Amino acid sequence: MTTNHMKQLKSGLNIFDLLFFVFLFISVIVSIISIKRDLVYVMPLTIVCVCLSYIYQKKNNSNFVYIFGLLVLLVSDVLASLDFQTHFIYITILTTIYLICSTYAIRGYVTKEKLKSILSFTTFLTVGLLSYIIYILIDLLFSVLPGNTMFLVFTATICLIVFLITIAFIYIGYNYKTGTMLLTSGLFCFFQVSLSIINEFLHYNKTFVTIIMICHTLAVYLLKSFLVSTNPLKKEEIINKFI
Repeated sequence: MTTNHMKQLKSGLNIFDLLFFVFLFISVIVSIISIKRDLVYVMPLTIVCVCLSYIYQKKNNSNFVYIFGLLVLLVSDVLASLDFQTHFIYITILTTIYLICSTYAIRGYVTKEKLKSILSFTTFLTVGLLSYIIYILIDLLFSVLPGNTMFLVFTATICLIVFLITIAFIYIGYNYKTGTMLLTSGLFCFFQVSLSIINEFLHYNKTFVTIIMICHTLAVYLLKSFLVSTNPLKKEEIINKFI
């Protein structure tokens, strides 16, 4: 993120944001010096702080679908901290719900008028590359997961792709000042999901646990920050600005 984005984040900090960074720091320490299971006592608190910060800043304009998604994600994080592989089915379902809620929350930042003008070869190339990487990860999962779970994995994958494509459209086409913040959130989310699959089913590394946890919490926090600091462009503004 640029210096301006960092200043914007700093100026909008509240007590819940400060607590978020405190719990994030503690989570990093716990992930380094202790076992992954101990993260259940502190890491989910970062999501609680994000949720409370969102409600505090948006007040009566809060999107309850997005809040529900955060609460679902909270449960998913608890299960993932306890035992990712044992609770994989539930984690997949809950993550899918969170992705749907998050996509719903940012849908208002995309309009048909501008969407038509940003569909380009570069956009399709990016989507294709993203889909190919996810396809490779799913293909790897076929060898380690029972067949009855693959439908859930496929559904979650589709939701992740839709979520990331929506972010890409917003970033490429609308020139929001906080667009980089949203894009960074999407990249962190994609990296966290991909690395989680590799770490849990293919090659476990304790260092990855710390990286995954940081990417995950920052992805959620940056998405929240985008939603509270950025208002969707109205149709008239889009016409005057772009058309």
